[in-house]
Amino acid sequence: MLQLHIASAGLGVNTIAYIIKCNEQGLKFDLILFADPGKENPKTYEYIPVFNEWLIKNDQPEITIVRNLNKDGEFIGLYQDSLNNKSLPSIAYGFKTCSHKFKKRPVDKFLNNWDPAIFTWKHGGILLKYFGFDADESHRTQIDYSDKKVTNIYPLVEMDMGRFECVQTIIDEGLPLPPKSSCTFCPSMKPWEIIELYETQPKEFYDAVEMERNAAENLSTVKGLGRDFSWWDLILAYKYLKLVKKYNSMGNVPERIKRLMKKVNKSKPVDYEKLSKDRRTANEVVCDLFKQNIEMPCGCVDG
Repeated sequence: MLQLHIASAGLGVNTIAYIIKCNEQGLKFDLILFADPGKENPKTYEYIPVFNEWLIKNDQPEITIVRNLNKDGEFIGLYQDSLNNKSLPSIAYGFKTCSHKFKKRPVDKFLNNWDPAIFTWKHGGILLKYFGFDADESHRTQIDYSDKKVTNIYPLVEMDMGRFECVQTIIDEGLPLPPKSSCTFCPSMKPWEIIELYETQPKEFYDAVEMERNAAENLSTVKGLGRDFSWWDLILAYKYLKLVKKYNSMGNVPERIKRLMKKVNKSKPVDYEKLSKDRRTANEVVCDLFKQNIEMPCGCVDG
């Protein structure tokens, strides 16, 4: 049967790892697609030419970027779309339509109009579409969305590779670790990620705050991009916390800020760039990374 191999590329750790592993196994992709919602982490955009260089050296296709276009052929990204509607991304309300509209839809549209795909389907073939869900999140693969045109494949699950192995794979390949792939105003960001954005990408942070303020009149079930808190309040909590630690006094801290101070105090950033340049063994570097990430403890901690 005629087949085409399509890599879905979020450009985070999992994407880079599974493409490296597939390349090691001799698989040559016909297409590598990155759906750009318009306001990803700037470091993600900077990573594209770095990874393209590796792809070229390994006889793989460079990344193809697709975007959601309106009927006039104009691109209005998720950020501007939210401003226009005076709303927050749907995930802030517990839905995932933003991913469908700005990730899945442009990919499907591109493939439906891509000549090699049209030829393959016309002659009874199928597209094999690869995704980067890893073995630690295999539950996300339990619903099979394959159809007569597309078969979904999860190489990391098949190879029993979790986040730990993905990070080590990239380090061993000699590539820098990519940043987390997400919009700079994603409601799923952890407190330390929001703080990092505030300190390293102030324009992106204030753009996110502007989105919150723009949507404020329409918010009833959520308080902001943090769902139960606004990003601006989180940064206030971060500033208050530094003062409290400096002067050893709580003073007159608003109650809503006190609650957020606990979130801030528990959340610790992971310096991926520093870790990826560390000259210790890859295993030690990965171990340190997991010890710093309170959401994903390193396996060796449990003995």
